[in-house]
Amino acid sequence: MLRAWRLYRELSPIEAAELAGVSPDTILWHERGYNVPNAGTLKRFADIYDCTVGKLTPKPGSETTPVQSIRPHKDRAMEYSPDDTRYPDAVMAHLTEGKSPIAAWRRHRHMAIKQCAKAFGCAPKTFKEMEALPVLRDRTRKSLAMVLACNPTQLLRPKKMVVEPVSFHAEPAPSGHCP
Repeated sequence: MLRAWRLYRELSPIEAAELAGVSPDTILWHERGYNVPNAGTLKRFADIYDCTVGKLTPKPGSETTPVQSIRPHKDRAMEYSPDDTRYPDAVMAHLTEGKSPIAAWRRHRHMAIKQCAKAFGCAPKTFKEMEALPVLRDRTRKSLAMVLACNPTQLLRPKKMVVEPVSFHAEPAPSGHCP
């Protein structure tokens, strides 16, 4: 509904972004349903589009689904990379440490979360949340691959890799025994 109102008011994403005090990518991010705008952001959009907040959100019980979040569907199965997918050694080392493929590539490229978020067109908090997700949509993975300069299939965890949780608690040594 955000896009419909922007178009109805004959504003480009750049013009809407200037009025809202955000980037054009953020405008498109909200319009495409990748993030749920908070109450303050919705109020800002309502002021810009000269409508009520209620007109920007679906009515209860309507068949219109609200804006999607980046959270994966619970019923969506974990996806793995094809067996022939190759990874740089540094990326594999990060994956073995338990990092997500996105975090592994980000670290391999020596990029900060803030830098990646800006290139992707989202807030750093949102990018950090994406790094932790077990499953991403294909379109999101393709966009991330452009930011991280890798192949979209390299943003999937290798199927044969088993990552054991790491415990940081050392067990006490038996009394009177030195290791």
